[in-house]
Amino acid sequence: MLQLFLLIVIAKSQINLVWQIYNPDSGLTSQDQSITFGQYNKEIRVWPSDGSSFKSEFQLSGNLPMSPQFPIARINSKYVSFYVGITENSGSTLSLSKTTNSQYQFSQNAITFVPSSKQCVLTPSADFNTIPIGGKRQLTLDFINCIPITGLQIKVLYETISKTIIQKNRERFAFIEVSSLNAAVDTSISISFQVNSTYYLISTITLKVVANSQSLPVSSIVNKNSGTCTGAQAVFTFNCGKKSMLYYSYSYQNQAIDITKIKEQLLLNRLGKQYTNVNTYEGYGQSLMADNSNKDITLTGLRSNTVYTILAICEDELYQQSQSAISFNRCDSQQTIKKIQIQSYQQFQTINLRDIACDLMLQLSLKQNQVSSADGIFCNQIAQSKINGNKQYYIPQVSQTQLSTYTFFVYPDYATTYDYTVNSVSISQYEIQKQTIEKIIPKFPTVNQEFFIADENFLNFTITLKTDGFISIGLDLLQTSLPDQYQFSNGLNYLNNPFIKFYRKFLIANEQYWFQFKLSDKNDYQLIYQLASNPSDGAQYSPLQVRKFTLVQMQEIYNIIICLSFIMFFNL
Repeated sequence: MLQLFLLIVIAKSQINLVWQIYNPDSGLTSQDQSITFGQYNKEIRVWPSDGSSFKSEFQLSGNLPMSPQFPIARINSKYVSFYVGITENSGSTLSLSKTTNSQYQFSQNAITFVPSSKQCVLTPSADFNTIPIGGKRQLTLDFINCIPITGLQIKVLYETISKTIIQKNRERFAFIEVSSLNAAVDTSISISFQVNSTYYLISTITLKVVANSQSLPVSSIVNKNSGTCTGAQAVFTFNCGKKSMLYYSYSYQNQAIDITKIKEQLLLNRLGKQYTNVNTYEGYGQSLMADNSNKDITLTGLRSNTVYTILAICEDELYQQSQSAISFNRCDSQQTIKKIQIQSYQQFQTINLRDIACDLMLQLSLKQNQVSSADGIFCNQIAQSKINGNKQYYIPQVSQTQLSTYTFFVYPDYATTYDYTVNSVSISQYEIQKQTIEKIIPKFPTVNQEFFIADENFLNFTITLKTDGFISIGLDLLQTSLPDQYQFSNGLNYLNNPFIKFYRKFLIANEQYWFQFKLSDKNDYQLIYQLASNPSDGAQYSPLQVRKFTLVQMQEIYNIIICLSFIMFFNL
C-alpha cells in the first residue's frame, strides 16, 4: 500500500498535443488538406493544448516524408513546425510519434490529405534580361512553394547546348549559369527547361545579346543634404559609371554589405515572403542603373543623433563589381519623453492600464511601443479593439476616500524631426480627477547598483540607475549564443524561442526596481538585460548584459534523504 501511495503522489497528468495544418500566408490554421505529389508543400504545427510553452524537449517522427525529418520541440518554444509531403508510394495519411516524454501525449492520431497532381510552375529570374556576347548570366529558380522530396533532374536547353543539373531534395534554390557562345549582338537567346517530374513546369526565359563592354563599373555616392547632419530622411545620389545593378545597404552598426544575402532577400520580396535575416540592416535595396546616370535614393526612418554608413556595390553584366561607402550624421531631434500622471478614485487593474495605454496611443496617433504605464504595460491588438468600440471595458472598483495616482510615459518617435506637444489628454472611459504632464529629456542610462538573489523557486533581480532610462530584461536557459538585437527586442533568444519571462519598463533615476522570475527546475540559466533611453524605434541602446548562474535545487537533497529513510525502514 505504501508503494501505491508514493506512485499516486508523483504521478502527473499529461498535456495533450494539438497538431494542425498551418497556412503561413494567413498566419492561421487551415482546413485545406489537398497536397501535391513529390513536394514539401504543407506546413504542420504542433503545440500544447493549454497554450503553454514546452517544458521539456522531445523529438517527432512520422510515416510520411518530413522536412526536417525529425523535428524537435524545444524548451520554452510555443510550437514545433515542419513540412510534410507525399509520394506515389507513401500513402496520404500522416501519423506522428514522439520520443519518450511523460509530460505530453497526442490528442489525435492522424491527418489524411487529399492527393493532387497540380503542377508547380517555376519562373526563372535574372539580375539582367540581357547577356553580353561571349559572356555569362546566372538564372535563379526558387522552389519555396514546392521544395522537392526527391532530387530533380533539370535539363537546360538553349542554342545548341543541352546540359543537366541536379536539384537536390530539401533544397530551395537552383542556380543555373548560361553563356552566349554563338549568338550575335541584338539577337535573343531562348532558354527552356525539361524536368524529370510531371509535377514541375519551368517557364521559358529569353535574354537579349548585347555588346561586351570590358570597362569596370565605378561606384560613387554623393550626399545631397545640406548642413552637417540630416533629418529623419536623407537623399543620396548613386552612380555606377556604366550599366549595372546597384545594391546598397545603410546601417548605424558599420556592418559590411552582404550582397548574396541582399540579393536573396530582394528575390523573396518580389514573392511577398521573408526568408533571410537582414534585420541588422536599417535598410537595403537595389536599382538598375543606366550608363553613367545618376539616381537619387531617399533613406527613411533614420535614428536621432546617430552616425550612419552607406555601402554600395555596382555589379555589371559580367558580374564585375565596384564598391563605395560614405558616412553621415543624423541630427539630434531633441525630442522629450512625456510623463503623464492621472489621479482617480477608481482602482485600476492591469486590464484598465492597458486600455488607457491604447487610448493614449490612438488619441495621439502613436505606435504601440510609444506608450506604456509605469509598470511597462503597453497596448496590444486585443485591448485596442475595445477603444474602437468592439468590446466592453472592465469597470474598476471605486474607493470613496483614497485618490490613487497612475503614471504613463509617452516616448518620442525618432523617425520625425520635431518634438510634438502634449498639453492635455482625454480618458473618457474612466473617471479622472486630475492629470499632470511633465517633459523628461531622454538620456542614455547608466547603472548605479544591481544585484540578484536566487533560490530553488525564484530569481530576484534589483537594479538602480543613475539617470532615467528604459530596461528590457529576460530570463532564459543558458544558451550557446546570444540573440541579435531584433530577437532580443521581441523577447526571443537566438533560436527564436521566447524567454521564460520578459519585462520592459521605464526606470526613474535613483529609485530601486525589483524584477522576479520563477524558476521551474534545476538548470543553468542566463539573465539578459539591455538599457536604452526609451523603447522607441531609433533610440540608442547598450550592449546586452549577461548574468549566468546555476540553480541547485535543495528539494532534490530532501527527496534523497526521504528515499533513504524508506530503504532503511524496510531493511530493519
